Amino acid sequence: MMLAWIGVLGAVTGAAGPTGQLITLHRGDQILAEVVDVDQGAMVLKHPIFGEMRVPFSDIASVRPFSGTSDPDKSIAPDPSPSDNAGDAEGGDARGGRTVPLPIPVIDGAGRSGEAGMPPEPAAPPPPPSPPAVPWTGSVGAAVTASDNTTSTYNLRLSGSLKRAASTSTTDLSVSYYLNSAGGVVTDNDLLARGQQNWFSEDTRWEVFVQSTYQYDQFESWAHRLSPYGGLGYRLFEEEEFELTLKGGGGMTWEQNVGLVRPQALFEVTTSWTINDRQSLEGYSSIAPDVNDPSNFLATMTFDWKIRLGEDSPLALSIGVRDIYDSTPTPGATHNDFKAWAGVVLSF
Repeated sequence: MMLAWIGVLGAVTGAAGPTGQLITLHRGDQILAEVVDVDQGAMVLKHPIFGEMRVPFSDIASVRPFSGTSDPDKSIAPDPSPSDNAGDAEGGDARGGRTVPLPIPVIDGAGRSGEAGMPPEPAAPPPPPSPPAVPWTGSVGAAVTASDNTTSTYNLRLSGSLKRAASTSTTDLSVSYYLNSAGGVVTDNDLLARGQQNWFSEDTRWEVFVQSTYQYDQFESWAHRLSPYGGLGYRLFEEEEFELTLKGGGGMTWEQNVGLVRPQALFEVTTSWTINDRQSLEGYSSIAPDVNDPSNFLATMTFDWKIRLGEDSPLALSIGVRDIYDSTPTPGATHNDFKAWAGVVLSF
């Protein structure tokens, strides 16, 4: 045990009472030397024979003061009581030995450090794990108007949305419902739902998308209309405050009661603009011409302007428009299905 011999040689060649630190290593070896420095990874020792030594903390089991007893394993700290020889500038003890000025580093078996005569400081607890990111965000909104004059009129709009943003995909779901009545007679009963899924790569601005729109209208001859599409998109602008994406693809529109299926191409522009900390504008505009007859098409436009009611408030004023234009409406229907609203939205 080479290091044990180092400690013994240091004791034999020292003064009448060798002093210093007794360093015990994990494998049982012991070193008697003076601690001259401690850095982040090791203890620097001054040995009477071998000079300066550097011992990593990972090799050290314990460190304690040594005051010249014959058995290093039974050594005790120097007696702090005064003696006839006290007052020496070097801090000597009654036996003429020299001690290392306190605080003296003390290392326990777990590799934790403290001061002589004090228990080692406990290891710092690991930092708490970061809370998982919320994958979904959403909103609910309402707009209500009522009047009671020569004719009682009531208008109601309810809306909701869910969004999920991942590193390589996004999901958007939205729904809006309209109910209007005048003089006790329902004049509009309309629901529109839209869902879209986009997949993309951080290395390119291209993306793949699928989307579908479902519409119910009590006063249209088709009653239920479903329009699924798919294709490619290109993010023309991709800034933190402003995004604009061009999409192209194909799909169809199915109208239930009239039994009509139209194969269609799709061209769409979607945008999102963060105007400032409290205002944002988002929406899309699309046209879907019949593949066999391009003069027969559906065109949709919707935009929503939100103004938060406070810097940290989840409430916002929502002002928007929506129009669905059918170039060849069914008999008794109009070309445009136009909606405008102003209401309150709660985000979560």
